[in-house]
Amino acid sequence: MKYQIDQIALLTVIFKQIHFLMRYISNLEFSFFSSNCVVGAICALGLLVFMVGCDSAGVNTVSVLPQTEEAIDPHFAQPSVVDGRIAFDDFDEFRDFMGSIINKEDSHLDSVQAAINFTSLRSDTERLADEVGKDIEELEVVEDPFFATALNSDGEFQVEGMVYKITKNYVYRVPKESVDRLSFISLRNHDQVVLTQKTTSDPVLEIFEVERANADLVNKSGSFIRSMVSCSQNWGDRRRIKGQAWFTNWRVYMSATTEIESQRKSWFRWWHNRIESVSLNANYSITQTFRPAWGGYEYTQTTTDSYSHTKYNAAEIRKNLTWGVSYNGVIRVKGWISSNYSGTRSFDNQTRSCSTYISK
Repeated sequence: MKYQIDQIALLTVIFKQIHFLMRYISNLEFSFFSSNCVVGAICALGLLVFMVGCDSAGVNTVSVLPQTEEAIDPHFAQPSVVDGRIAFDDFDEFRDFMGSIINKEDSHLDSVQAAINFTSLRSDTERLADEVGKDIEELEVVEDPFFATALNSDGEFQVEGMVYKITKNYVYRVPKESVDRLSFISLRNHDQVVLTQKTTSDPVLEIFEVERANADLVNKSGSFIRSMVSCSQNWGDRRRIKGQAWFTNWRVYMSATTEIESQRKSWFRWWHNRIESVSLNANYSITQTFRPAWGGYEYTQTTTDSYSHTKYNAAEIRKNLTWGVSYNGVIRVKGWISSNYSGTRSFDNQTRSCSTYISK
């Protein structure tokens, strides 16, 4: 099946663009107003502007709707969507799909979803954050946005004849004929708190524990604690830069990523906010241990490198450093990531910076 955006998918893209525009307008500020907020806003968006509020910290205001960094390859065959979940024919197709979306912008990920008329865990978490007024971090089940794009809103996807369900700390695998057994496993409770404990001991299910760097930060008693090491530095109470890094092994997929975001707090939560520049510098060494699908000896793959990048008039840099997919699973992941983050705003040319170090 080729990339074809039908009318429903096109409407999905349009609504996403409108949603982004509304978010951006809520952040509009003009540096030549030193103490007064902009008045006389467009009537249709007046209530939104009032709810979000305004201040005078000064932000670049040159903006357009989000543009896809790279167009979707019209010759790239898309996986099928079966019963609301992506169904890959085999692990090669799963690997190809992940390779096509890793390190792409959110707008590109949205386009990929629209092309197959699919709602992912990533986009559903964003919707839920808007609906309940919580930060995405509080609702996030899978920290890797690329992997979360391959999962449906229930955290499920299919490879060959097996269906996987990804929760915060556990991966459940079951033959597709027994997929109904996954319906009793929830990602969050009724208060939208992310569940971290094992929720079933069904003998039909294979259960793998999610492994994270600095895994001792994860509380498995049921309460939520961030599993990613992060740092932040503020400009006052409502603006900050935040950096975070992780490497996580979901058995079927492994990811090592670091990112910086410039954020503004409005209406009880933190939003992306463009500033003069954001910078990310990282050094890392990650070793993955695999077991061949046909049996035999385990083998390792080590990636040691550095990364440095600055973006201007931007809110975020997100960089996947290495990733892996394996039929028999990524058996072990060891290594470290050292990251330095900084951001500068145009209003007063002030810079904020912080750093993280994670290891396993």
